[in-house]
Amino acid sequence: MKFNLRLLSALCLGLIFSCSNEQLEDDPIGQDYFRVTEYRVDHVNSKNADQPCFSVDLMAGQHMNVGTVSISKTDTDLVLTYSTIPEWTIGTTHVSIGDCNEQWVPTTKKGNPKVGKFGHKEPHSADINKVVYLISLEALPEGSDLYCFAAHAEVNGPNGEETAWAGNDDGNDDDDDDNDDGGGVPAYRVSKNLNSGYTVRDFGGRSWATYIEALQSACD
Repeated sequence: MKFNLRLLSALCLGLIFSCSNEQLEDDPIGQDYFRVTEYRVDHVNSKNADQPCFSVDLMAGQHMNVGTVSISKTDTDLVLTYSTIPEWTIGTTHVSIGDCNEQWVPTTKKGNPKVGKFGHKEPHSADINKVVYLISLEALPEGSDLYCFAAHAEVNGPNGEETAWAGNDDGNDDDDDDNDDGGGVPAYRVSKNLNSGYTVRDFGGRSWATYIEALQSACD
């Protein structure tokens, strides 16, 4: 009888610890830093909101400008906003942000971004053309003005789905070094807008994905 009681107790403890481990695994790291809202905007009747600190193009399929990704700031949050042009909608967004000098974004050994491992993934409802991320300022580095972010989206247009990245900056380049490695992918690309406090950079792998280096003080 004592043996059966001990066996039952051991099984119960095993179940308790098993449930605890599953709960920890289901709790994504850093998820509390992100609050996301989606919108269906009437492009004809919509009016411009407050001017952002800066905005960059949302480029689909590498060469199609389908909208913008803008940055603004409140007392508690960094506000990252995806907006698409008419006939384009947003299916899923992925955002990764942090200290440029640390492992702020997951990449492969060759330097390509692992989009599925980004800090936040958000699937959206049908016909969404504006997505707003409120990112706690606690996600930004404390001892540095510089931070990095990558904003990816799966977008839908007249000819189907495309992958899109926040990157090109309307041609306002102070410096542009675009060297093709022979495979159709730039070996290195950087475009700066020093007056606005940000730099568009290439990940350096064989994809055309881009990310942004920005200054927190650009929003002061």
